[in-house]
Amino acid sequence: MDENYYVLNVKVRENLTDMRAVERMKAWNFTMKEWQAYIKVTAPFYNKYAERIVRFFVEYDKVDLCPDLFGAYEPLKETFDKKSIEEPSSCIAFPAGTLMMKKRRRFDVAIENQYYGVVFDPQNNYMVIPSKRKIGEYLGNIRIIIRKNTTKFTLEQLQTIVDDMCEYLETDYGVITHWDNYLRKDIELLYLHK
Repeated sequence: MDENYYVLNVKVRENLTDMRAVERMKAWNFTMKEWQAYIKVTAPFYNKYAERIVRFFVEYDKVDLCPDLFGAYEPLKETFDKKSIEEPSSCIAFPAGTLMMKKRRRFDVAIENQYYGVVFDPQNNYMVIPSKRKIGEYLGNIRIIIRKNTTKFTLEQLQTIVDDMCEYLETDYGVITHWDNYLRKDIELLYLHK
């Protein structure tokens, strides 16, 4: 069955990573075992901007964006509790972390922390491999995917969501595109936040 989607995409410039992890990663001199021990002591990860993103979905009052389920990967099994957003926020605050959320029969959300991920070298006692990648202009990506044929959202409502999210997160990148699942690509730009 071919499905078409609206894709709302908002990018943020702020680093979503827990600053304790950022400091730990600066030396790029630790093993996988040391990193795993560090994670156990540090968790849950926290970043106020990551929390702010999750809070937008909980507190938005123009349409219901509060998800039902969340997790770091599919299948999503954790019930989303709007009174306890520590765990979803922690998923984003982890270096190169991902938070996926879902509101049944309405939309899916993927939030990616695009700060450095950690990779270990099995040929060298599982020492971390220093990143050679340059950090980009935008350090976070929020994608909300909505099925066109089953949603009750109007395009105007979606534009309002993008504008409100951009204003709330103090960012300048927000677009709505039409995604064709058969072609597996964006086929039309429907809205650009200004």
